[in-house]
Amino acid sequence: QALELVGGPQFDDADFALAQKFSEQYNEIQFSNDMDDLRKYLPADEDPQYYIDGPLFEKTIPYRKSSHIKAGSTDVGNISHKVPTAWVNTAGCAFGTPYHSWYATAQAGSSIMHRALLCAAKVIAVTAVNVMLSPETLAAAKREHQKSTGGTYTSPMAGAPLKMWI
Repeated sequence: QALELVGGPQFDDADFALAQKFSEQYNEIQFSNDMDDLRKYLPADEDPQYYIDGPLFEKTIPYRKSSHIKAGSTDVGNISHKVPTAWVNTAGCAFGTPYHSWYATAQAGSSIMHRALLCAAKVIAVTAVNVMLSPETLAAAKREHQKSTGGTYTSPMAGAPLKMWI
């Protein structure tokens, strides 16, 4: 709901020009991989091309519950086993940018990423306010979390010396 309210990042002409310079260096496999990833979030009959605005991605994909898990790393770690968590993905790089590449690193300090991070921050802020204003939503999230985790978790680090982690 918050992402639909806030909308996607709004890029300017300079952002599109920079993204175009990057995307001209990518090969078809990189675009194909991103397109395949995009399809996982869409109904089977929906054309992913609708969401692609040239080298950048400004449109939002409507939420739909899915069992698809996007592989990747986060800093959430063990906390997600204790409390409900969520994330938001925004387009911080040109479409087709390979992860863990100099292309991604070079774009990380750009206005493209800055606009994407501001968009994500707005979505997180709106979500936080919505949850604070709706005790029912918070209770439902806690129930869903309890159901999905069983309410118990043992860290794989259990028994590790505490000083090592402080």
